[in-house]
Amino acid sequence: MISERHVTLLLPTETASAAVVNTAVPRAAEAFGLGAGAALKLTLAVEEVFLYLLDAASRERRMELDIIPRPTAVEVAFGFEARTLDLGALNLTAQADACAFLEQEDFAQVGLLLAASAVDRMRLEHLGAGRMRLALELDRDYPEPPAPAAVDFEPQGPFRLELAPASELLQEACLRVLARHAAGDLPRMIRAPGMLMDLVAGGEAKAMVALDGRERVCGLLCWTGRNAKTITFHGPYVSLSAKREETARRLLDVFLQGVAKSGASGVMTPLASDLLPSGEYEGLGSLDRLLPDGAKQVRHAAFRLIAEDMGATVWAHPAIQEFLEREYERLDLVRDLRSVVSLGESRPESSVFSASLEVGPGVALLRPLMEGRDASANIGRHVSALRAKGFPNILFELDLAHGWQAAMAGLLADNGFKPRMVHPLGGRSDLVIFQHEFPVAP
Repeated sequence: MISERHVTLLLPTETASAAVVNTAVPRAAEAFGLGAGAALKLTLAVEEVFLYLLDAASRERRMELDIIPRPTAVEVAFGFEARTLDLGALNLTAQADACAFLEQEDFAQVGLLLAASAVDRMRLEHLGAGRMRLALELDRDYPEPPAPAAVDFEPQGPFRLELAPASELLQEACLRVLARHAAGDLPRMIRAPGMLMDLVAGGEAKAMVALDGRERVCGLLCWTGRNAKTITFHGPYVSLSAKREETARRLLDVFLQGVAKSGASGVMTPLASDLLPSGEYEGLGSLDRLLPDGAKQVRHAAFRLIAEDMGATVWAHPAIQEFLEREYERLDLVRDLRSVVSLGESRPESSVFSASLEVGPGVALLRPLMEGRDASANIGRHVSALRAKGFPNILFELDLAHGWQAAMAGLLADNGFKPRMVHPLGGRSDLVIFQHEFPVAP
């Protein structure tokens, strides 16, 4: 959804338009909350992409440039028409080819590479008839405060749930949760309370705080509804050693009542709390996480339907056919699986993957942006590059609404990835999360 405050430019596809870009982007970015340094960084990235796209975009149509304020970031999206497009330099692995680009005097590719390394996220949408939308997003900076000392007390009087907590109360709740839980077990929006406060204020997240009769913080649960089909929640987190189950139950009950008529079909948590009532949530599967000290942690995801599942059609590659059939039967979800395989049809030369990196816990999540003939080799290059950068936990996400994404399942298997869980309606359709096998110690 685009904010009503966004800025749209319609630009002639000519080099002179870059001056307009260089004037509008930094001013809008700063007005939308980025610091001066970040606004300049985003502007330079946008200029490089704009100049690169000029060569591929139709000269007969103007290019759209949307500058969009997000609660925790600023997004700049290009809307253009192009029949052929090589975005290979947007890959994380293109950094290794920088010298080769320079030797070939392919400075446009170098500019694209610099732009990709400057932003936090990218998305590419194919809109049909050659129309595309490429979005770059840069986050605001949020500090992660150190965990304070835990404060324990015997809750007094009846619990009360604050459904629209003020920013100060939300901040206090995050800090109390941080005092009770290891930072690695918490989402970034709680490790960095300012992010959750902005997400709630911007309407992209909701939160509730449990208070005792003396208005002291006892627990927290928060959720995001950007994807209207499935609501992702975090918690319940209880900051006390007493009445944990009672507090958690109140938070969950009110949360489920609140989202029951939202139109979503289910709720999902990527890190199931031990306070979830047994038997009321289905396990979606688990992901292994190798911690910096070498210890291995298993993280379980859980799901619960809150409305009747009306069934869906998804694409399935033979490499994951049995896995999907088993998981859909176990979760009691009706899905029509349509087979997709590669039959040598024409594809662009270069595939493009986006990479979301969490440096601290060493987690990298890859998503396909564009298919290409080099997809298998590109997957292998990403694994090698991420291993070299010290990322032991490498995940890959496919959206089964898209046949071309589902067809990558075989390439992932060839490169050491295994399907670990299905996230029902987590994207345009179901998502399948793959994990790469941990490196073997020498």
